[in-house]
Amino acid sequence: MANHTFFDKAVWNLFVRPGEVVEVRILKVWGKSPAWGDDFAKGVVSGYFDDHEFFCNAVKAADKVEHGGIYFTLQVIDPRLIGRAFNRLKPATLTTSDHNVLNYRWLPIDIDPVRPAGISSSDKELQLAMTMREKVLQHCMAELGLPQPLTGMSGNGAHILFMLPDIKANDQSRSFVECFLQHLAEKFNTDQVNIDTTVFNSGRIWKLYGTTARKGDPVPAGPHREARPHRTSYIDSEIDGIKAIDRTVLAKLYKMVIPEKPSQNTGNTRNTGNGGKLDVAKYLDHYGIPYKIKSNSRGTLYCLDHCVFDSDHNGNESAIIQQESGRLLYQCFHASCKGRKWADARQIISGGDNLCPFMEGQGRSNGDHENEHKKERVSVSFN
Repeated sequence: MANHTFFDKAVWNLFVRPGEVVEVRILKVWGKSPAWGDDFAKGVVSGYFDDHEFFCNAVKAADKVEHGGIYFTLQVIDPRLIGRAFNRLKPATLTTSDHNVLNYRWLPIDIDPVRPAGISSSDKELQLAMTMREKVLQHCMAELGLPQPLTGMSGNGAHILFMLPDIKANDQSRSFVECFLQHLAEKFNTDQVNIDTTVFNSGRIWKLYGTTARKGDPVPAGPHREARPHRTSYIDSEIDGIKAIDRTVLAKLYKMVIPEKPSQNTGNTRNTGNGGKLDVAKYLDHYGIPYKIKSNSRGTLYCLDHCVFDSDHNGNESAIIQQESGRLLYQCFHASCKGRKWADARQIISGGDNLCPFMEGQGRSNGDHENEHKKERVSVSFN
């Protein structure tokens, strides 16, 4: 089967429909290049395109320059953004954010081998990711009833992209994508390969197929080391006949993966799964963990000064997230922390200590809560 890239017009047409715009974003650049008009760039170069020929010329020139990765906006963005950089690349002052996204069109699954940050995968590690991809595909298609997706190789790992029926980008759709990825991670993550649960937000950028992944230095094979080459990303599935997930199937999938929330008529916010809702601030204060509090559609974020698993991960790169239901999650944006859960973080912070002193309404049994508070799911309509 032939490999496909974004330089193929058919691939371009699949991702960028008439009247739409895509942002190309290049990370970790330094200096001048004809690829971005010989302007001096430090950090990020960006451009917005609605013309395939201009896109190809710009991206091919940029990929010859040293960079930290070339990406594109996966979802449907506001076409007016093309006024920021009209069919050209330039040093970035503004890039696409979540509020610039109109619709989710793709359900992205990024499968990466576990390895230290900042290095390319070995052939063996890449193969582990590709093997997991087949297991994920079997689950999604045979058990969940999803249609044939696009599949790809990112340069270091494996990709799956299920097409969605253009659902509006909002808190509901964002939560669906996030919870779907968490469902897959909980089912498939291993010590060697993880599903990236951080790619749920609508403004997320995605590896641009046909460009080179350049994490760290390319390492040749040696007597005591594996090769870690820089590879060119590609789509390795058929691109014709890709169909969006049926809305009825999508609604069933939503009900399966979205966490249940307590009935609103009880006035109670306890998490029945742990005997109460954890007072996270009280808990962190007790164990001397510095944090800052933020709120967004995901819930309350307790942004940690340092990741509990690796103190080099700092500057609010990790957080404990408490959802409205009381459910707790752990997040760190570094690849080496993918798959870490709240239970893992709790073990590091407080070991086997009883959490009752930090619970709201402690002293009542789980059974009492479960009998007293019925559950209900939020309604959903993918229209």
